[in-house]
Amino acid sequence: MNSWRSFGFIPELRLGDKVALSAWKKAPLKHKPVIVNFCDLMTRRLLRNSSLRTLKRELKDSESLILSAVGADELLDELAVERIHDTALRLDADWVISPDDYIYEADTDYPFYQDSHFSRSIGRAIRLITMARDQYGITGLAIGSCSDQLQAFVKTLEDYGIKDFAYACGDLFKQGKNPRRTILEIREFVNYLRSFNHSSLLLGIDSPKNLRLLTPDGWACSAWSIEASHRRYYANDGTKRKGLRVVCHHDWCNSRRSKGIELLAVHNLLAQESLLTARRS
Repeated sequence: MNSWRSFGFIPELRLGDKVALSAWKKAPLKHKPVIVNFCDLMTRRLLRNSSLRTLKRELKDSESLILSAVGADELLDELAVERIHDTALRLDADWVISPDDYIYEADTDYPFYQDSHFSRSIGRAIRLITMARDQYGITGLAIGSCSDQLQAFVKTLEDYGIKDFAYACGDLFKQGKNPRRTILEIREFVNYLRSFNHSSLLLGIDSPKNLRLLTPDGWACSAWSIEASHRRYYANDGTKRKGLRVVCHHDWCNSRRSKGIELLAVHNLLAQESLLTARRS
């Protein structure tokens, strides 16, 4: 079982995006991990045995296949841990991130509602840990609307031997709250994990500036393919540029083995991977 801790950047694959899949397969990355979202499998009706066999075949070169379950609120209500476990086994996943749930700061006015979702997130994670039985590794997706809840989630899963934790950051930045406050909250959580020698994996983040501020052990996003589909690519300084012609130092990008949107997607993958070196230098 290959750990995700040494990878830095982990691409999330948008299922149904053939350009993203071909770019991921062709990109000469130093490491070849990939995240597949169970919620994406649900909405695209790809949970049939034949569909999962096809996906497994397409991802056979993956150095580490990670299954997550982050999605819209209505999908999270439908998540079944048993189905996630079965899908992980069928895909031969190396890691599974415990299921997402929704808890908002506004819910503090309705403690019963908030506590029920917090309890559900912990219950689902524990059931998944019990089912895994060393068949795949577990990364706990920390759930909570405040630092106390996040820390309580970590402490609970610590009792079950979990030392790796993910945190969904994408929606936090999209919600329009104070960006500085958001950065401080995430950094506090990353530092909290580090103080206990736990690993942090931030989901839905691709900004070099934010990564330098947060210094997680790993980060993951599907932005590399989303930006490419909108004809945007990462410049050398990490800013986003518009156009189909990329000027960079990547041998692949200058080899003309890919072109158009696929070239942008390959370039974006390589640019994200290089952020690890830039961040640690």
